[in-house]
Amino acid sequence: MSDTPGWAKPSETPENQPDTGTHGWPTPGQQSPGTPGQPPYGQPQPGYGQPPPGYGQPPPGYGQPPPGYGQPQPGQSQPGYGQPPPGQSQPGYGQPPPGYGQPGSGQPPGYGQPPGYGQPGYGPPPGYPGGAGFGTAPKPGIIPLRPLSVGEILDGSFSNIRMNPQATLGLSLLFVVAIQVVNLFLSYGRYHSSGFGAFLLALLSEVLFIVMTVALSGCLITVISEAVLGRALSPNEAFDRVKPRIPGLAGLALLVGIIVMIGFILLLIPGIFALVALSLSAPAFILERVGVTDSMRRSWELVKGDFWRVLGILLLGLLIVFVIMIVINIPFWIAAGASFVASGGDIGWGALIILAVGQIIAGTIGQPISAGIVALLYVDRRMRAEGLDVTLAQAAQQGGGGLTR
Repeated sequence: MSDTPGWAKPSETPENQPDTGTHGWPTPGQQSPGTPGQPPYGQPQPGYGQPPPGYGQPPPGYGQPPPGYGQPQPGQSQPGYGQPPPGQSQPGYGQPPPGYGQPGSGQPPGYGQPPGYGQPGYGPPPGYPGGAGFGTAPKPGIIPLRPLSVGEILDGSFSNIRMNPQATLGLSLLFVVAIQVVNLFLSYGRYHSSGFGAFLLALLSEVLFIVMTVALSGCLITVISEAVLGRALSPNEAFDRVKPRIPGLAGLALLVGIIVMIGFILLLIPGIFALVALSLSAPAFILERVGVTDSMRRSWELVKGDFWRVLGILLLGLLIVFVIMIVINIPFWIAAGASFVASGGDIGWGALIILAVGQIIAGTIGQPISAGIVALLYVDRRMRAEGLDVTLAQAAQQGGGGLTR
């Protein structure tokens, strides 16, 4: 598929797209994209909200009684104060006379009402994003297209699973089963080997785990990028988009892992700093189609403006996924422990298979949640720092192809 404007970093906007200024926001004096003749995004119409001249002022003489009002005519006696003229019944106490407030009763039509009140079309100026509600953001998919709250990031991650379970839970199940089957045989050989052979099996297990996990992560990030615009991908479509990027994504994961590990070896704080600063590298690598080092640089550019908030959301997401996986694994740990005891303290196939089943179920649920939080945090940072929400809203309205190749 061909690229469409959306996820490319600001410096890579296609030439046939209007120049909207730094980071996708229109510069002062420029028209917002797609709304010719309208003021820049977020600016009201000229004179919008201002009352017409003389609005709210009564006409001359309004409220003043006519000359001689209340005085008896010559030859007539003045009726008692507050009494109706002879031959007329007195209206109910506190009731306005008939026709009060109607045109011709002394008040101009619509007096006290704002211009256009109750008329169709009264609301935000034409071209203002949000449509039906003033200041509301469009929500074509799992999140509103505006900077997100923490709750919206978490909810969007779960909504992605509900919206497209086949491409989220289905892909996760496929990859996690493959990982656990390979790991099952390698673990059995590792437990029954010693020395250098056990080390090689453990190393092979970790390499395969990294490669398959990052491939799954890339597929899930692609699925989420389309779910943001209300589009669903099949598992085959998601994998086809990510397949050419899997070697680079594996290299990125390995490089980030080494940097973070070195940070933790030196001290706890450098390790945490490296982990947060590089946390958005994978979404940048998949969605922006940049290289390994450029994706790491992009991650730092997006994180540095809001480091502590990114850290807090990552920790909260990690805690949620950790609790979910612990709760799922508890009965399998108990069953594996019983099998271990029954076998006389030998780690056999029974215990390993039970543990693998628990890991499959927990990983199938936990992986989409974890990938969703990271991907939506990336989207949120770009909407806050670069005005990506405007570009995504245009892409959603156009209804074109995917945002990645």
